[in-house]
Amino acid sequence: MIYEYGLGDASTQQLITNVGASAASVAAPIGLAIAGATSAIPFVGPAILGVTLLIGLFTKHGAQKEAASKIVDAVEPYMKQNLAAWNESTKTKAEQVQALANFDSLWKTVLSKESDPSLGDAGKRGISDRSPGGKWDWFAYYRNPIANDPNVQADSISSVSNLFSSSGGSTNWVVLIGVGLIAYLMIGGKG
Repeated sequence: MIYEYGLGDASTQQLITNVGASAASVAAPIGLAIAGATSAIPFVGPAILGVTLLIGLFTKHGAQKEAASKIVDAVEPYMKQNLAAWNESTKTKAEQVQALANFDSLWKTVLSKESDPSLGDAGKRGISDRSPGGKWDWFAYYRNPIANDPNVQADSISSVSNLFSSSGGSTNWVVLIGVGLIAYLMIGGKG
């Protein structure tokens, strides 16, 4: 019998022979004539194959669902951080444009990764469940509060000067100089 062998104790042929013998002893009382262990293999093979296929489908579906969930689970904290940063900002038009661009960039990542054909229906649900009107509408949660905020202010010289006056000013100067240097190099200061 199969349970007499530990993992690695029996060869594949021994296991097949024992399974075939067990099938023959079970089938004989119900009127099926099985000559020996090897003649039972065609009856056992399809059963084992069927279980193997079921396990494969279960494993694949579970792996797809887990992979699709990991994608959205990895992105959502950034969606929350973006909304929190917006809520704590001075809510200028420039900040709104950047916060919306952050959301759009994260959403494109979700679309790209969840559209992988290997994720199947789990990936499709990852997108549809978070699309407008979906089960967990990320647009309603994370984009619309930014896009529809009635407190958005026009950009002004004073909002730029606030960059330098907040946080002691020195850190912001360093950031602004770094951004300016990068912009200079990208625009044409290479020469």
